[in-house]
Amino acid sequence: MPSRKQFLDLTHGVVSQFVSRSNDIDGLWGVGILSKSLSDASKNDITYDLLNSADALAARAVIWLRRRIVDTQVPRQWIDGAYLRVSFTRGVEPPADDVTRIAWEAGVPVHRVVVTATITDDRGRDWESKATTWCWDVAAFPALRSARRERGTFARLTRLFQPARRGS
Repeated sequence: MPSRKQFLDLTHGVVSQFVSRSNDIDGLWGVGILSKSLSDASKNDITYDLLNSADALAARAVIWLRRRIVDTQVPRQWIDGAYLRVSFTRGVEPPADDVTRIAWEAGVPVHRVVVTATITDDRGRDWESKATTWCWDVAAFPALRSARRERGTFARLTRLFQPARRGS
């Protein structure tokens, strides 16, 4: 039987889909592409309407949410709104255990990304999930493809940012 408590699971799923390294556009990580396009527009955040958006960067999350609403048999009239907000804090130091640390140590600007999905139900309650990830603008290293397309991304990333050896 459907329950409004499922909205929390739905928001968690939307956030997970969006920050996934498999969320790619033409083989490039969607979050990195979004970072670059927002940077070019002098913006640090964007909000997508997940019930009505046709934007390519939010397409995976929109499709996933629509399918899950049907699969879970949650009545559509229970949902007043569904939004995905993506906020970037540019040029910050990533955690020591994050793969972007290698890029940061090589002088590449790294950005903290907070992704928030919110579903507002017909009773006015907001159901929300958040995730934080780290990225750089994809255009900085277009040769790096998404994790889904090729294996060995971490090894290639490590080699890319290693200083050249002397005498070789």
